[in-house]
Amino acid sequence: MLLFNFQRLEEEIMDFLKTFCQNWQKKIALSPHSMVIVACSGGIDSLALLDMLWQMKARLQIEVAAAHYEHGIRGEDSLGDAAFVQEFCRQQGIAFYLGSGNVPLEASQKNESLETAARRMRYGFLYGLRDKLMAEGTRGVYIATAHHGDDQAETLLMHLLRGSGIRGLGGIRSRQGCLIRPLLFARKSQLTAYCQTRELTPRHDSSNDELEFLRNRIRLELLPLLEREYNPALTEGLCHLAELAAQDEDFLQANVKNAW
Repeated sequence: MLLFNFQRLEEEIMDFLKTFCQNWQKKIALSPHSMVIVACSGGIDSLALLDMLWQMKARLQIEVAAAHYEHGIRGEDSLGDAAFVQEFCRQQGIAFYLGSGNVPLEASQKNESLETAARRMRYGFLYGLRDKLMAEGTRGVYIATAHHGDDQAETLLMHLLRGSGIRGLGGIRSRQGCLIRPLLFARKSQLTAYCQTRELTPRHDSSNDELEFLRNRIRLELLPLLEREYNPALTEGLCHLAELAAQDEDFLQANVKNAW
């Protein structure tokens, strides 16, 4: 049974962390002494995840490190994000790994959107770091991202707008190979409250406010409209749909494999 000292935290945060532990046991459940590399941008979500895992590493029986990729998109602000995460890790004693690249140049050369190029290069860095640690003898290395319930709802709406089958409706998975997402049960508001309670001071990525990106428009315009005008519990409903669709997809794939 995973336990944690919740005495100094407010009751809501206590309940939140208990749920985090229960979700970890049910959906993540790594082997003891696994290494978890937290992809940390310095924003609310990833800073909360890094702090939670670092505080609970002994109870979860894991090792924790942080990785930050500097995309070269937002100039001094981007460099400031990298410096912030590095300093946070230095103060806490967390192993820190830094990668960087020129995403605008790469996007132009590959004829990709900034969003697509940034994601490809970021994950290339994370998987490359994992391979390096594995080659050095570290066993059971996993990459943790801070995707949460609001991200899940946005993803499902994106898939629906583009046209999606059952696999797309399954959305983001809690565990997919070496990639884990321990916060899919959580809402953004809970992560914000956690950072406030822990007196953390996350960075803000201004590119998340730019409406030229489809995901931003869904998060800032479409989802609030649907919740306001049609269903105030839409995010929870979409997360439930994703879980059911993922279970159906897994069932179908398993039976196809057996039949084949």
